[in-house]
Amino acid sequence: MQRIVNGYVICIFALTLLISWQNGSCRTGKSVDMPKVQNRVATGDWGGPNVRMNVSENGAKLQFSCAHGSIDEPIVFDSAGHFSVKGTITAEAMGPLHIDNPPKSGPALYSGTVSDTKLSLTITLSDTKEKAGEFSLELGKPGRVFKCH
Repeated sequence: MQRIVNGYVICIFALTLLISWQNGSCRTGKSVDMPKVQNRVATGDWGGPNVRMNVSENGAKLQFSCAHGSIDEPIVFDSAGHFSVKGTITAEAMGPLHIDNPPKSGPALYSGTVSDTKLSLTITLSDTKEKAGEFSLELGKPGRVFKCH
């Protein structure tokens, strides 16, 4: 009987030692922050009246009836669906383009909200704080854009 009790005690001691050792091996002494899951606007084509937007993992290319623009960073939104990203916008003019005087792009702020497959977009010119336009887009829609030239 004494032999069984001693074997039991040795077995429990070995298991306790093994558990303590394994527990300690999971800690490296370094604190590693897990990346936060980011909500991103779905990649693909978004469209609406006078706007077409192609969203990629790295930003978006936009076509408007008399302008074009780009967003050169991922479009990430908060828990309420709000986003605000920097980009550029280039106004286009009627008629032929002059090779020696191409349209100039300027900085713009693209902001709005996204909810499922619908997106509202406001474009504000960064230099003048003037609103350049407000648009409603839907995922998977081609958009209706009529070019100026």
